[in-house]
Amino acid sequence: MINKIPELINDLRMYQNGSKDNFISLKTLEFGEMAAVTAELNAVGMAGKIEKPVLGHFENLELTLTYQIPTETAITLCGGNEIEADLYADVQGWDTGLQEYAHDQHFISFKGTAKSFDSGSLEPMNTSDAKNVIVYHWLKYEINGKELIYIDKYNYIFRVNGVDRMAVIRNNLRMGV
Repeated sequence: MINKIPELINDLRMYQNGSKDNFISLKTLEFGEMAAVTAELNAVGMAGKIEKPVLGHFENLELTLTYQIPTETAITLCGGNEIEADLYADVQGWDTGLQEYAHDQHFISFKGTAKSFDSGSLEPMNTSDAKNVIVYHWLKYEINGKELIYIDKYNYIFRVNGVDRMAVIRNNLRMGV
């Protein structure tokens, strides 16, 4: 029996606009919470209130890019400038059945706009931890080429494991499928 245990992110690379020539040097990338928009229900036949997710609708989706020092990319990502980027990560694990290292590729692609830029602090012999906060409206997350999540807020698309959870909604709104 093979039991692969993910251990750590061996390394990652991020590229702007889908080009290996547009490498973005990051310290960390932090995805915020992917929280569904909710509605509170209270009706005859229910013993109290229920908070339910509105299928396919999300609260504001944000991610934070942190840099060792302010880069040209970081400084120009402000005031609503658009960004499209792809992130590739190697996730190192241990295969307990084979007793050897195992590696998975995580691929994250997003499109959004710059919400803010914080240049951090400038101090000799130290990092500044400059940051950009990006509001994203489009996201694709794959592991080893398998699409797990796809969100396109503008086009009413929300896929989980390849299943389009909003197809019927688009159809009902006469948006096509």
